[in-house]
Amino acid sequence: MDIILLLLGSALGTLSRYFISVLAHQTTLGALIPLGTLMVNGLGCFLAGLLFHAAPMGGNWRLFMFTGFLGAFTTFSACSLETLIIWRNSTLTLALLNVLGNNLLSIGGVFAGYWIGKHFT
Repeated sequence: MDIILLLLGSALGTLSRYFISVLAHQTTLGALIPLGTLMVNGLGCFLAGLLFHAAPMGGNWRLFMFTGFLGAFTTFSACSLETLIIWRNSTLTLALLNVLGNNLLSIGGVFAGYWIGKHFT
């Protein structure tokens, strides 16, 4: 049962990431920087903070949502590689802005999600 939960969560996380990235790339800003990754990392961290507070952390839920869905949905390895590509193809300034944006939005997302979960559940 654990493997099925991981597979389902991972599949949903991967598909969600893909569709958000495709939509983000169609925007003007998305053509300049990896906006989809930024959005996915921020949203994923927000959900992690929210669910950490609001949802039970054990067993099947943890496997499905945290390890499966969020594990496949947010990947800083993609962010890191995209930062390297921006640096190689553009400027160090844009690469550093990408790092700053991803980190601030992700950390802010965790805190915001946790705060909302704490105050509204």
